[in-house]
Amino acid sequence: MAPHMTKTTRFILSAIILVSIGASFAYYLSTSVANKANRYILAADLSLYTHRGVLSTASTDAAEQVPMNAQIAIVDQEFSEGNKLLALAKYEQLLEEDPSNMELLLRIGIIYLQKKEYSLAQESLSEVYGFKASIFSLDAAWFLALLNVEYKQWGKAEELLKEVVEGRGNYHLQAKELLDCL
Repeated sequence: MAPHMTKTTRFILSAIILVSIGASFAYYLSTSVANKANRYILAADLSLYTHRGVLSTASTDAAEQVPMNAQIAIVDQEFSEGNKLLALAKYEQLLEEDPSNMELLLRIGIIYLQKKEYSLAQESLSEVYGFKASIFSLDAAWFLALLNVEYKQWGKAEELLKEVVEGRGNYHLQAKELLDCL
């Protein structure tokens, strides 16, 4: 014969089940934003930035920019083949030739972000983001938002995501989706 549960026992069990469900849902929500951000970080496609126009803040003539485009395209191929560390080294070498090249700084920041080298990623991405005249500023804001999600700095991530959405940056749809999850 199974013992019968009293009303108090049923109430306590119901409360425990409800608290467990609530805690599970809260955990799911908190990790879903981080998981989405991580997927966006790993899925970054550097080919998006190929031949997008002004490459540098330095004043150079058009003839000097063409070889840089070609060099970046070659390194992009290395990156797309999975040779991220080699690509990083080559991007940094190109950056030595043109230290104010926002495109290269963005690419370097993305690779550091993917490698979980967050302080180095933040340094590169912040520099690009801070140069508002750059066509890469909103993209840097997107990746900085993802970095802030990794740091669980929700307020700063939200602020950057709103900027990307309002500025209709390349990642405005993804930013809106992630913003809706915060």
